[in-house]
Amino acid sequence: MVRDFGRKELEPGYKERCQKAHVPVELIKKIADLGLMGLNIPEKYGGFPKDTVTIGVILEEMAKWADDGAWLVFNNFSSGNIVGLGSEELKQEWLPKMAGR
Repeated sequence: MVRDFGRKELEPGYKERCQKAHVPVELIKKIADLGLMGLNIPEKYGGFPKDTVTIGVILEEMAKWADDGAWLVFNNFSSGNIVGLGSEELKQEWLPKMAGR
């Protein structure tokens, strides 16, 4: 699934996104629709169900196709602070939204 997504959605426009340093909202929505937003978000907050092997395969495929902007969307860098430091209320409010759920 991730490989097909990369080839169909990320490879086209890669150079342009890099030059503009811009990830279109439509692309972000497609990433969310696959359930791949915020790979570091625990499943109980809407994160992608994963084990070490699965996450490794996803990251390997994304490394082939994702520009820096799309890569940040997949890793949802801001969610890491909430996962690690946020209160339970903050996690329940924001992590499902950040996971695209």
